[in-house]
Amino acid sequence: MRTIQSIVVAVAMLAATMLLAANANAQCAVTSGTATSSKAATFLEKSAAAPKPAAIEKPQFFGFVTIIGFWHSTFTVGTAVVDDGFTEWHSDGTEILNSLRDPRTGAFCMGVWQQTGRYTYKLNHFGLAWDGNGNLVGPANIQESITLSSDGKSYSGTFTLDQYDTDGNDIQHAAGNVSATRILVSTTIQEIYGW
Repeated sequence: MRTIQSIVVAVAMLAATMLLAANANAQCAVTSGTATSSKAATFLEKSAAAPKPAAIEKPQFFGFVTIIGFWHSTFTVGTAVVDDGFTEWHSDGTEILNSLRDPRTGAFCMGVWQQTGRYTYKLNHFGLAWDGNGNLVGPANIQESITLSSDGKSYSGTFTLDQYDTDGNDIQHAAGNVSATRILVSTTIQEIYGW
């Protein structure tokens, strides 16, 4: 009887997951033909120009300054802000980014990271791009090389982005800079966006 109940619960959870996933689009790549609304573009500009909050707590994990935690991140190519969002670096070596991108084209992507030096890290990040009509453009790969500040309150570095079509052709390449400020329990939205 207990086995049957376990099977029923597992099937119900799988069905719920499939229903939720059927409508999900996930990616954080630049896709051609997808325009950012003027309201979102203005928000991106304000966000990038906002003063960064001064963190009070010293971010540590088992007594060491670490990348693990919650971040407000900004991506630029030249002087243009191309993305802004919230990034979470997990202790198991995984990462997730909630991008300011139009959710119809994909606003979430995930990656894996590895520490390469005392304050340096590599991130390999993947997402799926959709056009505004709901058609799959293809997978995207973002690679980051970053350096964490010695106080653990910010990081900066470089990124490359390669957008592929569904046949595996690299249809767009971009390279730029990424910077982030740690978000703490005490951080307010006004501090993040300079309101």
